[in-house]
Amino acid sequence: MKQRKIRLIFIVVLILLSLAFLVQLSKGAYEMSWKTIFNSIFSKELLLDTTYLKTQLFGERICSILKIDKPNLNSISNEALIIWNIRIPRFLIGICVGINLALAGCIFQTITKNEMSSAYTLGISQGSGLSMLIILIAFPSLYDWIPVLSMIGGIIAFLLIFTLSWDKGTSPIKLVLSGVIVGSISIAVQKGLYYFIQDIGMFQDVLSWTTGSLIGLSWHQFRMIFPWTILTSSLCLFLHRPLDLMLLGDDNAKSLGVSVEKWRFVFAFIGILAASSAVSIAGLIGFVGLIAPHIGRSLIGYSHKNLFIVSMMVGASLLAMSDTIARIILRGGGQIPVGIILNTIGGVFFMVLMKKQKKFSKL
Repeated sequence: MKQRKIRLIFIVVLILLSLAFLVQLSKGAYEMSWKTIFNSIFSKELLLDTTYLKTQLFGERICSILKIDKPNLNSISNEALIIWNIRIPRFLIGICVGINLALAGCIFQTITKNEMSSAYTLGISQGSGLSMLIILIAFPSLYDWIPVLSMIGGIIAFLLIFTLSWDKGTSPIKLVLSGVIVGSISIAVQKGLYYFIQDIGMFQDVLSWTTGSLIGLSWHQFRMIFPWTILTSSLCLFLHRPLDLMLLGDDNAKSLGVSVEKWRFVFAFIGILAASSAVSIAGLIGFVGLIAPHIGRSLIGYSHKNLFIVSMMVGASLLAMSDTIARIILRGGGQIPVGIILNTIGGVFFMVLMKKQKKFSKL
């Protein structure tokens, strides 16, 4: 029954992603007809001579090692370059970011036993963002290492949270409170760093990043986030059983042979990898890590293997659809950061959820 439900959810998500993909290909500063889009996607120059696609997927360094020739861009139309170099990678990055944030939300909600937990509310995203901001301002030459350095920032933030909450063990309430403290301090330092930015262009980029945005992303950022998406999703799907046992409570889980503190730390590390890789690429996007697990549990239940799968699908479609709205909501080709759309959707979602809970509590 559950497998049939997962297949149905997959079909719905596939339809939503397909619609979002088609809209994102056609809309933007340069709008295209469906015929132009079709001819650009199935461009003979790109399909017969695959050096361009190989260069974008693997990067120039790996291509030089593999001795792959540089592509002849003069033979490729401008429309094909816009679609393949800007719109397709942005869509794929959005899917990866949505998956990572959803996974992190599932993990942190279980290990803190708080359904309002996520990498953002726990302060881990802010810690990752702080390390990224320092790199952008002080060490821009290390840009290619931002995902790794962002993860280090997230790990440091979590270690602070873990240390603050530790007292012969950790408790979910102390973890959440410690996360709020560390997140508040990180945000304060981030705002202080704004005064050290002298370049207006960099300030606009940083402001867009703190809001959460996919604007201007390309294959380079996709190559940075995709390996971490594969790693974190694989780890979650293979190591889900301890999380299921932790739902029974710490004492019951320990009686069944689960080292609760060890697995809490292991899964927190996986959550940090997922959240930090998303933050390093798309900035401080909130609510995906909150909404996706909530929807997943309401659709499929609490078993983490199924919950991870459904949450990943929900997170990917939620971010892709939100980014589509962000692209078309303004006229004249203007765009707004996807974080604004998601914050609006998230706020409305939880207002409705709270209203429903109040109604049920009166019964």
